[in-house]
Amino acid sequence: MQPTLTKQITTEGHLSGKVTQMGVQAKDMAHVMHMLTNIYSDPIMAVLREYSANARDEHTLLGLDRPIEVTLPNRFNSNLVVKDYGRGMSIDFVEQRYSQYGDSAKRDDPNQIGGYGIGGKSALAYTDSFTLTTVKDGIKGVFVISRDAGGTGSIKTIIPGGTLTSEENYTEIKVPAKGENDFTEKAKFLFKFWPEGSVIVNGEKPVRFSGQPVGDDLWYSRGAGQSYLVMGGIPYRVANPSRFLTSHYLNNFHFIANVGIEEATVTPSREDLEYDTITMETLRRVGSEFEKRFIAMATKEILDQPTHETAFSKWREWKGSIPGTSFDNLTYKGDLLVDSMPVEGVVWKRNAYRYEGNHHNIKNINTSSLKNYAFITGREDVNSSYTKARVRRYLEAKMIHGITHAVFVDEFPTTVWGKPLNITWSEILTVKPPAIQRGAGTYAIIGDRGHVKEVTVDELKDWDSKLILITPKRWRTISHQGNLIQLLTTLGADVTLVKLAESRWPKFKRTFKDVDLFETWIKDFLAVCMAEIPQTTWELKSIGSTGRWIINRLDVNKIDDPELKKIVAIDKDDKHEAVISNIVRAASISIVPVTLSKSGGDDWFAEKYPLIVSFSYYNVNMEELTIYLNAAYAARKDK
Repeated sequence: MQPTLTKQITTEGHLSGKVTQMGVQAKDMAHVMHMLTNIYSDPIMAVLREYSANARDEHTLLGLDRPIEVTLPNRFNSNLVVKDYGRGMSIDFVEQRYSQYGDSAKRDDPNQIGGYGIGGKSALAYTDSFTLTTVKDGIKGVFVISRDAGGTGSIKTIIPGGTLTSEENYTEIKVPAKGENDFTEKAKFLFKFWPEGSVIVNGEKPVRFSGQPVGDDLWYSRGAGQSYLVMGGIPYRVANPSRFLTSHYLNNFHFIANVGIEEATVTPSREDLEYDTITMETLRRVGSEFEKRFIAMATKEILDQPTHETAFSKWREWKGSIPGTSFDNLTYKGDLLVDSMPVEGVVWKRNAYRYEGNHHNIKNINTSSLKNYAFITGREDVNSSYTKARVRRYLEAKMIHGITHAVFVDEFPTTVWGKPLNITWSEILTVKPPAIQRGAGTYAIIGDRGHVKEVTVDELKDWDSKLILITPKRWRTISHQGNLIQLLTTLGADVTLVKLAESRWPKFKRTFKDVDLFETWIKDFLAVCMAEIPQTTWELKSIGSTGRWIINRLDVNKIDDPELKKIVAIDKDDKHEAVISNIVRAASISIVPVTLSKSGGDDWFAEKYPLIVSFSYYNVNMEELTIYLNAAYAARKDK
């Protein structure tokens, strides 16, 4: 790497005088070395990156077609080991040049990753000492590099002059790890960007980056969480990458760009990009290329689909991810991809109940929603209950699922972007309504889960539970809200609802004397249930959510006010909680008004304990509140 060591300087005027060059005194070198050693914000990643990059530089220089070797620490080996099979280093080189901060033999080589002369000592930012073993031309040297408390580094040559060996040239860095998992995740991230075959980790190839290519040396990923420039296999995070894209809709897609080592500048720590002219120019080029290639890739993915249906689905997917106009006016096999299609007709919801007036005219339909519509021709009385019943019966009989709306049109719509369900009214009439198998004197009763069962008069005469009459219309309204029968049973009601048209009630009541009407019975029954709940409990339930939240957290043993103490005790051990909940739910389903408080809301509580209701959830100190409450009670009592 050729670091940017010069900058363009602009000065104004010409002043005469003496020029003195700035420098560093020998007595301050320890301080400077200390700052250079601790330049890294992430020492663990720095150690892994710097020594691995140095090792790879050696293989690149010699053109070696073999990977560097990285061994991560584990429970059996507490060292990080990085080994290359490059030129090795002589004893003199280590002692005279490797030992010097800022000295680098790679500074003028644009193909080398390093060049600042700092990375070789990066281990001292993580640990106090590490070991360097190197073989060059049959001479093996072992060195211990360390730093003292003042920050001064030193190299100890274990055997001066080295030892003779027959081993091939190599350099091995061994760094003692503080934790066995310190380097694991860092290695997964770093090496996934390295070229195939350039490194093995713990004897295995690392998992490669899985981004989708959009061009040469350019990928995108939704899972990366960040955009990166990769130089020499080293990823550098791009700050605010959206500024290099013209469309803000692409912000959710992160680019990974592999660029040359000289195409961007990095900080001396090599942890971040330096946003100088060179880097900014490269990022603008990458952003423009990514945007163009990305849209082209997505467009090709749409057009390569095998069918109109899959092409439309993929078009909708990309159009939803990148709103803008990138995919407008796109044609597939000569057909324009469109969001909606014109339809003239009347539409209503399939699940609308009998008397719901929910129909409306329609001019167009979202193309992606075609699968949810049934188009019907040949019927003018489109919103009658009879029409709705026959359409529902047809769809159920034909087991057609997923249809949420019926659209009555004069002509069936045609489109290549979906398969509309087209039905004629004459087809609907072919499905006959089931014959009602009701003998003389049979009635429909409603079971536990709302299921209707036909029973005879004789069966009802021997019925154990109380009979309650309810109209079919009222039951339809109630049945949409929840399982009323189960709630009533939980509250202790032993009743059977008889679903019967009001016109048939007189005859039924002549046969069954002890029968009640639902509207009257449910009010009386819930009133009885409510009467069994103590007055104080009802009043507690009327208190607002903030007051209840605070009451629940008060310590009953620290409260002096007997009335408040009683309320807190009830809240903490309320055996009526489930009963009240069931009463309120049953009343809601039955459309019967229920007043939770016999004293008319929580005004009484706010008036008596304004301190409690004035607090919010987030700023209350329960100890201080208790002191204030007791003081207020003492003041009231003294009066």
